Amino acid sequence: MNFIDRLGNGWRMGLSSLEVVRENPKLLLFPALSGVAMVLILASFAGGILTLMGINPGFMDQAIGRLEQYGDVLGYIVAFAFYFLSFFIVIFFNVALVHQVKEVFAGREADIMEGLRFSGSRLTAILGWTLLASTVGVIMQAVRERGGIIGNILGSILGFAWSIATYFVVPVIAYEDLGPIDTLKKSASLIKDKWGEALGAGFSFALFSILSVILAVLAGILVGYFNAIAGILTAVAVYALGVVTISAIKQVFLAAAYSHLHGEELVAFDSDTLDHMFVRK
Repeated sequence: MNFIDRLGNGWRMGLSSLEVVRENPKLLLFPALSGVAMVLILASFAGGILTLMGINPGFMDQAIGRLEQYGDVLGYIVAFAFYFLSFFIVIFFNVALVHQVKEVFAGREADIMEGLRFSGSRLTAILGWTLLASTVGVIMQAVRERGGIIGNILGSILGFAWSIATYFVVPVIAYEDLGPIDTLKKSASLIKDKWGEALGAGFSFALFSILSVILAVLAGILVGYFNAIAGILTAVAVYALGVVTISAIKQVFLAAAYSHLHGEELVAFDSDTLDHMFVRK
């Protein structure tokens, strides 16, 4: 299959995923809740720092002193904490979303609480993977920071390889009882055995992202013509809706691909298209 055909397949898969989300708008709540959780956690950290500064005016001086004393070690500890919280939130809600997507594929209605309960039942696997992913994230950050130009190049290569190897991590965490290392191996094995140069899906998601930005700008300009503040808020709201929608579409696509690779029939998708997108290289 040539490159143009792959782009066409990816675009059709993206549209099919969008249609699933359109028919099941509850699926949007998972990435929305994930985003809210991220904001709350970041706000709590910021609030905690500001509170400490208010209680102890010398807190900032003490913090700077500790940074000078411990240097990179403290920085990497903070980075690890940030990665851990971020990865945990994203994986937790994505596992819930993928599970409910498969419920939709089975002809049942999406249920938010059921999805969250399912993620709760996979908490050990999620925590194990989060620990591994956070460690890898800190290592790649260290490579970029300490390796100069070569480190940046190597870090980018490692990051790309990691993103490919972890492509199927979410459904593997959801449906296979494996430790974090075996989860990585299984995800990489699925990519190696089944995934060809299916760049079309990635291009379709990129196009969706561009369209969401354009719509946000146009909506902001239109409303901003009457009221500048309302225009800004409208642009932000439209952009946020676009981010949430694209996140949900990606997980629908992922759930569809994983289900297809395991021989499950998917009414919403063309099996021939899936076969062409996920072929042995």
